[in-house]
Amino acid sequence: MPLNLTRSILAIIIPGGVAVAPWLVLVHRAWPSLSSLYSEFPLLVNGVIFGVVVVLGTIFESFGSAKEFRWDKEIEEELGVTENWYQYLARTVDPEPVAHRYISRLVTSLYFELTMTFATMMFALGTSVIAFFSDSRLNVFAGIGLIAAGLLFSAYFQIQAKKTHRVLCETRKELNERIDRAA
Repeated sequence: MPLNLTRSILAIIIPGGVAVAPWLVLVHRAWPSLSSLYSEFPLLVNGVIFGVVVVLGTIFESFGSAKEFRWDKEIEEELGVTENWYQYLARTVDPEPVAHRYISRLVTSLYFELTMTFATMMFALGTSVIAFFSDSRLNVFAGIGLIAAGLLFSAYFQIQAKKTHRVLCETRKELNERIDRAA
């Protein structure tokens, strides 16, 4: 699978789908008559849902990019993030080091983790709304539990993203230094 497609699926489509899923359930519950719209125009409805998933995933990705930019600034002095990034981008090496694929994989992981930071919260909010309006006597507790779980998963993804970001910056710096020494 081409890298850009893989990255788009992992960093935009999956998080967007996770975020939208419970809200689709809520829309269907609130307006059951929309089922007939889906029966009559499935391509249109699927296209709109896919569009919402992609737009929301892209918004989450931009939030993640802003967070990554702040993290870059935090470690700029220590790791020279900007200089190493531009040096890495400007360099051509033949044959390409294995580290380039490793860095590419890290970037994909970072984008996924960052977008899931936001997607899991939106998923938790949606599922908690479903729980609040369910017929169960435990609906309030379930809703609160789902929000707490969303916060925990969101924090987990953010912690993982920050670790991935650091490894990415350190690896890029080390790779640049080793290539410079070998030249």
